[in-house]
Parts: sequence; C-alpha cells; structure tokens
Amino acid sequence: ADRLRARWPCVLVDEFQDTNEVQFQLLQRLAPPGSDLFAVGDDDQSIYGWRGAQVGNILAFDKAWPKAEVVRLEQNYRSHGKILDAANGVIAHNTDRLGKTLWTERESGPPLQLHVAHDGADEARFVARTIAALGRQGVAPGDVGVLFRANHLSLDLEQALGRERLPYVVVRGRSFYE
Repeated sequence: ADRLRARWPCVLVDEFQDTNEVQFQLLQRLAPPGSDLFAVGDDDQSIYGWRGAQVGNILAFDKAWPKAEVVRLEQNYRSHGKILDAANGVIAHNTDRLGKTLWTERESGPPLQLHVAHDGADEARFVARTIAALGRQGVAPGDVGVLFRANHLSLDLEQALGRERLPYVVVRGRSFYE
C-alpha cells in the first residue's frame, strides 16, 4: 500500500455508490484519511447490488474520511421540472440515503407519460407507435432520439421501427443486425 500511495498520491473514484466491500477496504489502504481522495457518487443511483455493490459504502464515506468536503450537486441543467419532481418523488422512498432535492431553473415542461410495458417487444412497439404518431404531427424521424442502457437492447426497437416503416440510424454503436 505504501508503494502504491507513493506512485499514485491522488486517487479518484467514480461511481463510488457501486463499490463493493473489498474495493472499499482497498481504497481505505490506498487513500487513508488525510490523503488526496476525490470520489464521485450518488447514493440514489446505486443499482449494482446484484454484483456486490454496497450503497453503505457511500453512506459511510464521511465516517471513513471525516475531513473530506462533501459537495451535493442538486441543480440539474438537463431536465425539465416535471421530470425532477417525478425523480424526487421516487428517490424520497429510498430508506438509506444521504438526502438531496434535485432542482432546475428550467420551465416545468410537459406532463409526463407512464407506459407499463409487459416486455421489451411491447415497450418497443409503444416507442415506435409514438414516433409514428409524432410523424403524423409533423415531427421528422430524424428529430427523435432513443437512448439505450445497452446496445443489445436495440433489436426489439429496430424490428418495431421496421414494422412501422420508420427510418432509423444507430449512433455510437452498431445496429443489432450488424
């Protein structure tokens, strides 16, 4: 640990909320209290418990590194107010959290829609039909973007877009068919 601390006097950890117990212990050896540690994380975004992540690590951060300055980034520059209101409503139910209230200077925005899909194909049909409906209102397909958590999820949507005869381009990745 001493050799590694000498080689890397500054340590940065991104997605701290997704660290596991071994990583937490290793970090305590590499960047003990008083060292130059910069950690970024969001206790409300801890989603990898199935692979060993322990949200308790970020909840205990201020105890493990008591002199660290904690900066809460609560202002959102991307989303409209209604999206943040919904997000705040969801995360308020998290029982183990540090607490924050997301806010924006942007306008409230249009009402949110909720569609409960039975599976990926149902979700893709809904998205494709929504894009087709937007097209009938004058929105060009090229003005619509769909974000994926993982590229392999594109197959259902590519098939649904094909059935609706909607053109599409997969950006920063490959089409499932490629």
